[in-house]
Amino acid sequence: MNAGYLSLLLSSSALILLASGWKEVLLPGISHRAVLLFFIAVFTATWFWIPLTPGVKLNGGALVLLLASIRPMYRQKDKLLVLQCLSVALLVGSIYLFMNRLDDVSPVLTIYMPRWEQILILGSIVGITVRKPGEQVTVITFALLFAASAHGWGLPGNETIYMGKPEFYDAWWVLIVSARVLSVTTEGVEKWFKRLPALPGRWKGWKK
Repeated sequence: MNAGYLSLLLSSSALILLASGWKEVLLPGISHRAVLLFFIAVFTATWFWIPLTPGVKLNGGALVLLLASIRPMYRQKDKLLVLQCLSVALLVGSIYLFMNRLDDVSPVLTIYMPRWEQILILGSIVGITVRKPGEQVTVITFALLFAASAHGWGLPGNETIYMGKPEFYDAWWVLIVSARVLSVTTEGVEKWFKRLPALPGRWKGWKK
């Protein structure tokens, strides 16, 4: 599959789910208007590249993701939570960079653990350590931009660094989807276990 197709598939599926009534489950506390503006802004901005320096270019869609990531952290009053998100982002970004380096050095390793399985594991780490959707967007965006910049600085000096290529969006969507699915599933299981003590009383009421 060519780079970029997976992100298009996942983003289209996510948009359909959100429009069909799943928004309150997948993205609680975020308005429909904000979701729609987010999709429009990212899709439109991906067609543009912004030169940060003569040797570094940032994709417009990645800039939108970065701005969307900074906003919840700026409004967050709990500074320990901000530090936690940044720490998880650094961890996930470092592991993602390490996996990319391993693929470059020894591609045979992907036989034992394909690339997308590795990214799903990272998505699980995000889903376990950070629960809210806004914070997960922050962690994933910071992690991938950190990995892209660190990988770029290792390239030859005359080679341009592109941050926000199609592979970036493929990984971003796989990470955010896996993180949200795990978080929603975990929250559902936790709620079910909290209701267990009340089940015997309800069962007696049904028998009467």
